[in-house]
Amino acid sequence: MLCVDNEHSILEGMSQLLEGWACAVTAADTADTAGALAVMEQAGRPPDLMLVDFHLDGQDAGLKSIAALRERWGDIPAVVVTADYGEEVRERVRSLELATMRKPVKPAALRAIMNQFLLARRQAVATA
Repeated sequence: MLCVDNEHSILEGMSQLLEGWACAVTAADTADTAGALAVMEQAGRPPDLMLVDFHLDGQDAGLKSIAALRERWGDIPAVVVTADYGEEVRERVRSLELATMRKPVKPAALRAIMNQFLLARRQAVATA
């Protein structure tokens, strides 16, 4: 699992929550994204799921990060996490066929979306 957010407290809380669910988590802020990529590369496999903040340090930097990560690893499931509830953000995320979650993230909703993506991914691997 890869979590990317430029707010340290959110990144730390998300990591703790996911690790409590027995997920292997790589956390990255915008300054540490290269380090996170290196860790993932050393592990020899891409993340099963990416949770990425929409804004990071720029207007839509999260979407650009997802595109770059997918270019490197393929069509990794991704969830865009945002505190921006505007229609423009929803439309941008929807147009890229990405899932979105509002901050603050509710653990039950996160668990449900994770299960949905991970089950779909397992089924795709099993039929390939």
